[in-house]
Order: sequence, then C-alpha cells, then structure tokens
Amino acid sequence: MLILAMALPGLAQKPKWGRPIQAEKKSYTPTIVGDDDKSIYTVEVPNSKEIMFERFDKKKLGRDYTKTVEIPRLGRKKYDLERISFIGGKFLVFASVYNSGSHEYELRAFTYDGKNARSAGDFEIFNNKVEKKRRKGDFEVFTSNNKERFLIYYTTYYKEKDQTIEVVKLYNQNVELVTEKEYIYDGEHEGSIGNILLDDEGSVYYLQGEDVVILDANQGYEEWRESIVLEEQGLNGGISRIYLAINGEGDLMVIGDYLTTDLSKTDENKSRRERKKNDTQGEGVFFMKINGFTKETEVAKLSKFDKEFLDQFRSENHVRKGRDAEMNNTFDSFEFFFKEDGGLVFVMEDRMIIRRYSNGRLVGESYLYNDLVSYNFSPEGDLVWATRIPKKQTYYWNSMLLGFMSTSVGMTWFAEPYYAKGHFSYLAGLSDDKFYIIYNDHEKNAREQSENSKQREIAKVRYSVPVMYTIDLETGVKKKSLELGFNSGKLHLKPIVNFQRSQEYPLYVFCMNRKTFSFGRVDFNNLTRKSAKR
Repeated sequence: MLILAMALPGLAQKPKWGRPIQAEKKSYTPTIVGDDDKSIYTVEVPNSKEIMFERFDKKKLGRDYTKTVEIPRLGRKKYDLERISFIGGKFLVFASVYNSGSHEYELRAFTYDGKNARSAGDFEIFNNKVEKKRRKGDFEVFTSNNKERFLIYYTTYYKEKDQTIEVVKLYNQNVELVTEKEYIYDGEHEGSIGNILLDDEGSVYYLQGEDVVILDANQGYEEWRESIVLEEQGLNGGISRIYLAINGEGDLMVIGDYLTTDLSKTDENKSRRERKKNDTQGEGVFFMKINGFTKETEVAKLSKFDKEFLDQFRSENHVRKGRDAEMNNTFDSFEFFFKEDGGLVFVMEDRMIIRRYSNGRLVGESYLYNDLVSYNFSPEGDLVWATRIPKKQTYYWNSMLLGFMSTSVGMTWFAEPYYAKGHFSYLAGLSDDKFYIIYNDHEKNAREQSENSKQREIAKVRYSVPVMYTIDLETGVKKKSLELGFNSGKLHLKPIVNFQRSQEYPLYVFCMNRKTFSFGRVDFNNLTRKSAKR
C-alpha cells in the first residue's frame, strides 16, 4: 500500500533489463571497464588471489564468458594491483612490485585478450631505483574515453638528495611510449600535479600549482601553461576543488568552488558554529574556458550563489528558528554533461569516508553518501541555475572485542552487510531539454518534499526505492518521481556499477539482490520522447 501511495507520475519508458544471472557471491560488484560495438567488459577482484574477467552482450544483456586468472607474481611475491583498464580490445592489468634486494619499484602492464581473456603478454612501464620501500612512490593510471590511450603518473621523494620527482608518461593502445615529462623539485612535495585528464586525441591536461598545463598532441606535445586567476576573489576568498573537462570542440573547461573564510566572528543570522571566526563556506562557483586551438582564455567568471539556492540548505531547524544557512558540504565526486548549445551541466556528490582505529587496528568505518548539487552553465560561462538534491545514504560497521575467561574472542558486527554500500551514490543523464538524477531513497522520503525536510537515511537496501529528479534545463524547475522501473523485479539498483561511453550512447546500469543480478540499458533522449507522448 505504501508503494501505491508514493507512486508519483514518472517516465513512460523504463530501462531495458536483461535476464537474471547468477553470481558466486552476494558481494559481487563488477566494474565496467570498457566496451566495443557488441559487448561490455567487466572486471572484479573477488579475493586477494584472483582477477575475474567477464564479457556481456549489449543486445541481450547476457553473459558471454567468465574467466578467472591469478594475480601476477614475481617469483613468490605477488604484484599489487594499481588499476585494471580495457584498451585497444584488451584488458590491461597495471600492477606494481617492490624488489627489496635491488630497491627497484616496477610497474608492469599484463594484457589479456578481450575475446577470450587469454594472456596476451606483459610490458614493463616503469622500473625506478628508489631508496627504500617506505619511499618507493605512488602510481596513478588514467585512460582516454575512447580507450585508445593511457597515461601513467608517478611521484616519489629521494631523501638523500632532498628532491621530489614527478613523471608523466603517455602510451598508445599498443603499449608504446608516445611522450613523457619529468619534473624535479627541491624538498618533499605531496605531488604538485593533479586533476589529470587525457582526451581522445591524446592531449594531456593537468593542474600544477596555480597553472593549467596542456600537452597538445597536435603540436608535438609542446607544453602550454595558463594561470587560474580570479581578480575579484577578495582577501578571504579563493578557488578550491578544481575540475577539468573537454567539450566537443576541444576547448578546456575549468570549474572550481569559490570558498570564503570569516576573518572575524560575525553577527549574521546563522547558527553559533557558522558565526565563528575562520568558519568557511561555499559562496559561488568559478568558470573558465580555454580555447583548444589558441590556448587563450576566452572566459573567466565568478558566479556568486543567490539566496534562493542557499535557502535550499536550510534544515527544518533553520526554518523553525528563522535562520539562514551556509553551503558547507564536502563535494568531491563529479560528472560533466555538455549541452547542445555549448554550455554544460555539472553535478557533484557530498561523499565522505570516516575510519576509526584502536591501537593501530581498524575498528569501524562510516560511508556517508549525502547531498548532490548541480550547476547549469551557459556557453558564455554564466550560471543559469544551481540546485540541491537532498540525499542521505549511510553505512556503518563496528568491531567489538569480547572477553571470555582468560582468552579473548574477536567478533565483528555489521549494521548491514558490507556490500550494501554498492547501492549508494547516483546515476545521471542529459537529454535535449532535461537533466536526470536517479538514486536509491528511503521509501518514506519518496514523496515529493521540500529541500528543508528532514531526510531519513538509507542504511538497509530493503527499505529503499529508486527515485528520479527531472530538472528542466531552461528554468531549473525540478520534479521528483518514483521510478520502480530502475529496479528489475526484486533486484535493487546498484548505481556504482554503470558505464556510458559518451553522451550519445546508452547508459548501462546494474541491479542485484542476494546472488542474482541483471544488466540494463537506458537512453535518456528516448525517455524524454516517451514521456512527452503521454
């Protein structure tokens, strides 16, 4: 009866789901690493010894094969997995190992054919001489959207020389080196290069200090630099959490949060904590556009949030006491969607993981997947609208040690099986005139509510239902609806398992209950057309 009461008008078209498939474990949560015209390819690491490769048919959404291989070893020593990608029709397992005898830190790419997951050889990517294991450094692997290139970023500190070395290496799909850059700094740096982006043509973009660095594939990887400058930021303001994206014309978009710090205690109509000196808050968003051909900055704008948007962060307590609110969320996970007019829609999730230790031992974890915010920018960089999507998905576990007589027995208690958090986070999609956000909500939240209503947290999957916000691109008006079609029968949507090659292609989604799962396919433009015909 509850479901009927919540059944708000939604879409006429639901995702197309494949037949149910059986997994070996309830914890099965594959990662979709790539696709081709006929198939999608997934990987999972089910235990500390093995990697599982799978291929699924795009049309029927059924499983073609499953193959398990051992994690590579160097003699008796097992490699550490850095990343698993799908490039040039092959699975690439990037794995590292430290040789304590020679003090060498190696990164290799182990390849497996996508047709049958058979071994197709391995390649040395890095072999660095380091001082000791504790300072062996770190690898990061990035791939282009078209799965034709990959980039390796490596950084390490040499204490004897008091130098930090950063290396960027670009490879093609045949694991051939295309170009590399090395930076050496005096002193110990926590990696000055960040926000690395690799486009489909092989150009490389990243942040280094206050500069955007571009290695242009069409100009022999000549290095270009452009400073991120905001003249009107003020003494107490600055740009934080910067994100990069490339549009269809090859222009670089730079988005950043504008944060301010209260230089003194204020008497504003806010809570006591938000009136304190050194309190920080989000007050706007920065937009910058760099021309892909000339490398010149075409747009650099700061848009400050209006009261209508900030009022969406008022709690019931704020409303009751007549107080204003601040935007204090920790947004990090993000996605870009480019509109037909050249503008873009940007969505971020407030996500946090808290770990608790006792005597060096992990005794508890909290996973908090909370609010979403979305920004709509015009081609000229103006903020058309900003909106908040209230969401509260939480997962906890704690470890308790019980004593009995002269011995002790360790026991772990879980508030919900650890794989439940796979049902957290969200899906998003863009059509010609609408932006969609889908996530699992508590069934009692599924009624249409104001942003200020108290949200019941999702901690147990069985109390959740899929909901969707449909946001009008022109006006920012949003509508919440119950969308049971994003579950397949008794299987529950797992948003963290999804894949979309680009906006022109369907989004592949995943749902599961116990050991049964199914893949689905959704076309957001098709959803819009079906909805309009109703």
